[in-house]
Amino acid sequence: MATTYLIDVFNLLHCYPPTRSLMDENKLLEAEILFLNEILNFTQNNPAKCFLFFDGMNKELAEKWNYPNIKIIFCHPQSADDRMKAHIKNIYGQRALKNKTVTVSDDRNIISFSKRYDIEIMKSNQFLELLHETITHPRMKIASREKPETPTSAEIEEYLNLLAEDDLKKQDNENE
Repeated sequence: MATTYLIDVFNLLHCYPPTRSLMDENKLLEAEILFLNEILNFTQNNPAKCFLFFDGMNKELAEKWNYPNIKIIFCHPQSADDRMKAHIKNIYGQRALKNKTVTVSDDRNIISFSKRYDIEIMKSNQFLELLHETITHPRMKIASREKPETPTSAEIEEYLNLLAEDDLKKQDNENE
């Protein structure tokens, strides 16, 4: 059975060197897209479901990034921590789900809260090791899909342009 990971994305973006370097250059969206591609690779090579809790809001990204084993949750106006806690409370009574759920965070408050509900904890660096191990040495290959490559800078730029075009179309429709 698949493990469900509740992931505090902001922690991982800061721990993962490729995304951290993008964030240091104020390229948050590019860092998020890169991370999402890594999670996609992970879920394609591992029987896992990932709930990704982001601070803030980016509906366009959440709507366009639609994969069966990945649930993107932009938490605005709440914090990612508050949404993760609410999610943990919701699954507490579901014994079968609780036994297959792992909270991924370095936040002491989230770790303490998860322990109170008997949810397994994994620190960000441990999850990144698992992510790397699963991608480089897949335990389970999915024959029907090829693993997507990490997007190039040009592909990220094209994606950002598409998001900008969508925003302009929405503004035009609202102004009509």
